[in-house]
Amino acid sequence: MIKLINSPPTTLMESPRKRDMVVDVENICCGWFAKKNEKVTVVCAAQSQLNGMMWDKEQQVEQERLDATESDDSSLSSGLGSESVILKEMVNQLSDTEKETAARSSYAYYKMSETCAADGRSSKSLEESRDRAAMAMAARHLKADKGDVDAAMKHFKATIEWRREHRLDSLRTCFQESTTEALQSKQRVKNYVGKGKLVIAGFDRENRACWHTVGRLSPKGSQSDDVGCMQSHYYMLERSIACSEARSLHLGTDVQQKVVVSVDFGRYKAEHAPTFKTIQELLCTLRDHYPERLYRIYLVDAPFMARTLWAALKPFVDPDTKTKFQFVTGSKQRNAIFGHAFGSEQCMPYQHPEGTLQEMVDMDNFFMLPFHKC
Repeated sequence: MIKLINSPPTTLMESPRKRDMVVDVENICCGWFAKKNEKVTVVCAAQSQLNGMMWDKEQQVEQERLDATESDDSSLSSGLGSESVILKEMVNQLSDTEKETAARSSYAYYKMSETCAADGRSSKSLEESRDRAAMAMAARHLKADKGDVDAAMKHFKATIEWRREHRLDSLRTCFQESTTEALQSKQRVKNYVGKGKLVIAGFDRENRACWHTVGRLSPKGSQSDDVGCMQSHYYMLERSIACSEARSLHLGTDVQQKVVVSVDFGRYKAEHAPTFKTIQELLCTLRDHYPERLYRIYLVDAPFMARTLWAALKPFVDPDTKTKFQFVTGSKQRNAIFGHAFGSEQCMPYQHPEGTLQEMVDMDNFFMLPFHKC
């Protein structure tokens, strides 16, 4: 059974995470498997463009080791090379089990590792990919802690333990497995999400997956299910990250590690709102265990009650997180903001009047899609 930590979360006032470090190593990532002539080989990814990477399981791709290139971004005051040394040192402090857990925060590496395990194989290339993926996670914590290596290492290890305790790998596969644990998780998520309260659809122009929250579609009584609420949000967050990563790899662009959230407040009522405790725990989880994963939260046509709740929470939210919240009110702002950031073809009608994505999603079909697709 998936373990959910019900102890009070760390208060938002304690040690706000700072995320403005100049170092940016988001291109560190891992690759996918290719199959050719009945022989499976590992395709290692690296720090920059991942050309020709395909995610569809059915497609075969050529074996190829991608060359790593150094970033020459002028904002890197000390250079990526020296930062790579720090990241390697951070990862080297981990046990092999901890490295594997950290690396699996990348869904691409997770699938690679699962395939190797199923085939009973291991290789030096897989180990190198594991370390690269773990370094990417370390980099996010280092950036969040503004280069404070000791603080970043502490938070890095805490997140590894948190991911292990919450069994996120099992949550990812709960709709494809038939174990007791999977069935329990699947039922909780389905009961909370209902007809589409939470769903992933569309991408912004930078290949960030869009996670939609539609309060009016809340199943009756779902807001009182704190366990189902947290599991559902973890599931959607992990899946939206996988979708961002998958799309950027498929298009051969720099790996996208962030997501956007769009909250539709149309016909919103107080009964649709999660409890204050749940909102606080979600914010704490984002800050502590998903640094540098969230790009923007769009609050579309938020009513007075939502603005009042934000006003109550705002003093306890760190400055960086505050900048990620954007209120979008009225058709003029929706047209300008979503038209610029997404394009109408990647929007739902509540975001943009010419949005072509369906607002009523077939959730049974959605849950049966591969985890990295939406």
